[in-house]
Amino acid sequence: MKTQGWLFDLYPAKRGMVLWWITEAGERLRLEDPFTPAFYAEGRPRDLRPLIRELEAKPSIAGLEWVKRWDLVSREQVEVLQIALADLNQYPVLPDRLFLEHPRVLFWNCGIHLAQLYCYERQLFPLAFCTIEHEDGILQRVECRDDPWALEYALPPLRIMELKGTGPAGRFSRRLSTLQVTVEGETYELCQGREVELLHAFTGLLERHDPDVLMTKDGDAFVLPTLLWLAKRQGVALPLDREPVLRTPPRAGRSFFTYGRVVYMTPPFLLHGRWHIDLHNSFIYHDGELPGLLEIARVAKVPVQRQARLSTGVAITSMQMDEATRMGALIPWKKAEVEEAKTLNELLTVDKGGMVYLPPMGLHEHVAEIDFASMYPALMVAYNISPETVNCACCPRGAVPEAGYSLCERREGLVPRVLRPLLDKRLRYKALKKANEGETRRRYDLLQAALRWCLLVSFGYLGYKNARWGQIMAHESVTSLGREMLLRARTIAEAYGFRAIHAIVDSIYLQKPGLSVAELEALCREIEEATKIPIAVEGIYRWIVFCPSRETPALTVPNRFYGVFQHGEQKVRGLELRRHDTAPRIATAQQEMLDCLARAESAAEFMARVPEALEILRRHVEAIRGGRVPLEDLVITRTLSKEPMQYVREDAGAIAAKTLARAGVELHPGQQIDYLILDRKAKVKGDRARPAVLLTGDESYDTKTYEELLVRAAETLLGPVGWPAGRLQSWLATP
Repeated sequence: MKTQGWLFDLYPAKRGMVLWWITEAGERLRLEDPFTPAFYAEGRPRDLRPLIRELEAKPSIAGLEWVKRWDLVSREQVEVLQIALADLNQYPVLPDRLFLEHPRVLFWNCGIHLAQLYCYERQLFPLAFCTIEHEDGILQRVECRDDPWALEYALPPLRIMELKGTGPAGRFSRRLSTLQVTVEGETYELCQGREVELLHAFTGLLERHDPDVLMTKDGDAFVLPTLLWLAKRQGVALPLDREPVLRTPPRAGRSFFTYGRVVYMTPPFLLHGRWHIDLHNSFIYHDGELPGLLEIARVAKVPVQRQARLSTGVAITSMQMDEATRMGALIPWKKAEVEEAKTLNELLTVDKGGMVYLPPMGLHEHVAEIDFASMYPALMVAYNISPETVNCACCPRGAVPEAGYSLCERREGLVPRVLRPLLDKRLRYKALKKANEGETRRRYDLLQAALRWCLLVSFGYLGYKNARWGQIMAHESVTSLGREMLLRARTIAEAYGFRAIHAIVDSIYLQKPGLSVAELEALCREIEEATKIPIAVEGIYRWIVFCPSRETPALTVPNRFYGVFQHGEQKVRGLELRRHDTAPRIATAQQEMLDCLARAESAAEFMARVPEALEILRRHVEAIRGGRVPLEDLVITRTLSKEPMQYVREDAGAIAAKTLARAGVELHPGQQIDYLILDRKAKVKGDRARPAVLLTGDESYDTKTYEELLVRAAETLLGPVGWPAGRLQSWLATP
């Protein structure tokens, strides 16, 4: 039978891949495709002989064959042993065992998610539109009629069911109080008067609507595991999956440290033949929503549910593995590379990171911002920076400033090959965004924002030692060239009569009375010609305020400022209203004060509006003092950096965490808790703060503490123009 449709979901079975399609006619079609994944072994004959004898005796091996593949580092074809597997269940586990038993053998193309490997080899991708032929549930032929790099593409109509569960301890609960189900414009409230009735009602909705997507908040950690536990206890069949599967108890989540913070990863609750997207466990959805998530899944060839829960670094790595597969190149697994030794002087020379200028504190006008577009990825493409192109044997040294490394001029590296179409697609989405309005404009913005995160992490992964294509010299080459390009841009700008008052990695803030867009665009053209990197005018500010450091008030910090462009758009960095640990009322008050100041067309008007901003502060302070602020508007969110009982200094957040732990809630580093400050100086520690999930609504809050937080937020805005905390408090004390 021949039909057309979209590849919706895919996952491995024992002998092949299970593929779910949504056809043009609306049918949800399950097919199987026999698939024999392979990995490779390289080594001396005497080391490979015992490996071959062992593999020949295994029934899970489909075949052994000597083949030639490209080694990207040596740029030569090497002979390797191809090990094809008849049993897909062995692919994730066999290489690990062989690695331990045969330490002198180098293994390649291992540890790749099977659905991704299938997509690389078949040149398919999630939501690809295809013509398919099938018989008796087996895929006979597939022709992809889609392109992951297309700007405009059709998507299947998806049936989405939203689930929202509540429990006595919020998202930390182990049982459901209510389950709210929204599907096809209707909302159903299912209450746990009797567990069996709730389960049968939910099962009925699943069977009646047969959703493609279950959209939840805390579905991985709370809603779906709790529903499954209830179903097992009551002996009710719960058709969460379209294909019946034997579910094992979920594994424990894990905490890890990354980029200066502790992160907790909840174990995923993935479905078969359906998607489960947990909005509280999806970084990409936060910025790109569903259009951005689907865009990344398409270009990265990562199944949608998996990509929803993983970083864009996984997407970049997948694109690299896909490109390597197309090139016939070997994919590294457990790398044995070590960083070359450097003297202290060499380390100080090359390991500097991006260039930053500290701005002058206070209020400024006649300021414009120009930004390099995706500077680091653009440098990797323009200057051919990839692990295998740095210090190549064929090109002279000295291409990288300060470091003196060479960059290959003969062959394009893997990393630039991957990033080039990504950069191009994002630039085209940005152009489409500017050319459209309304929902169309918003959609293009979501798509370009999702691709932006892929480009951002591509630089970090270049220097990550455990990345498949990570190498520190390539990372250093990018930062060194980045510093050089920023210096070139500043020199050219000064020749135009501008003063650079601030710069941070890929952005420069220029000051000049009477500056114009035309002059700035001419400047950008000259900078782009000198650097090979696209640069554009971000905007001209009516005014901009650079704020001091909290720790060292005499100095500014590069990423703490706010300003308003000529067209009225605000730009805010490092203020309380941007932080996740700021209580909603504090953020609202600061935003209202900023909105008031933002109506000023000049620095003089800004100062004239300060009294009005102060009155906004007074209004919020009086509401706090009078106890008129709803408790939920004062809840503070905190990310735990350690286990609750490991906290020695018992501030409000630590007390709230320990209260939850004593109530039986299992908490881990990286998880977030919400709490209210009741009385910071209460003698009984448990009375100082209370977790939000345990609030009854009858509590009173610490008015003095919340007033201090309001004043602190106001000081961030007005301190640089002469209104520090002491003066604000004195003013508030005056009727």
